[in-house]
Amino acid sequence: MEKRTEAAVITKDTALVIGAGRIGARVAELMKHFIHVTVFDILTNKLSELKSFMKKADCVTIHIPNSDDNISFFDGKKLSSGFNFVSDGAI
Repeated sequence: MEKRTEAAVITKDTALVIGAGRIGARVAELMKHFIHVTVFDILTNKLSELKSFMKKADCVTIHIPNSDDNISFFDGKKLSSGFNFVSDGAI
C-alpha cells in the first residue's frame, strides 16, 4: 500500500526564501506566481535583517548549503527555541 503525505496549502501573503542560489532562486521564481516572495541571501543580506524578514513571513523555505561558513546558521539552540521570531501561523 502506498503511503500518502498531506501537502500544506499556502494561502498566506508572504513567503521568505532563505538562500538565493540555484535552488532558492528557482523556488522563489515558482512561488512568485502565487504569493509575494522575499528572498534573503546570506551572502548579500545582513544577518540582522533576517529577524525582521521572518516576522513578516507566513511561509519560510530554507535553501542554504551545509558549509563551514554557515554550519550554525540554524543550529539546535535556534531550532529548539521554536523560532520565536516567526509570525504566528507561519509554515
